Amino acid sequence: MSDYPSDWPDGCPPADAVPPPGRVYRLVGGDPPLPEHFLSYHESGKSVSPGRECDARGLSVFTDPRDARNYLAKYPYLGTAIAAGGLSAADGRFKPTPRRPAPSHATWWPFPGRPRHVLFRIVDA
Repeated sequence: MSDYPSDWPDGCPPADAVPPPGRVYRLVGGDPPLPEHFLSYHESGKSVSPGRECDARGLSVFTDPRDARNYLAKYPYLGTAIAAGGLSAADGRFKPTPRRPAPSHATWWPFPGRPRHVLFRIVDA
């Protein structure tokens, strides 16, 4: 299944989102990566600022492991480990969304029904 839910905001993911570029990194809560490490803010029921509803349906990833490491050091409450995964066009849409201190930060909108945690393994980034 590659269609996004009908209750998502119009234009989400954005039209300029593209297939994922391959290897990405994500902060996770332990080893092994578990399904709950790959829930969006929306799926977790967390409050979302107005205008951020689409972002809240995506997952934060990084294309540079150094940025993942920097983010983990600066925001340890976001995870305890870094997982790497190889994403393809079958896994959803992707858009660079640079953040400080992580210029390689991106948002990944996984396709519904696609596995997430099984695509990732803990790495020593």
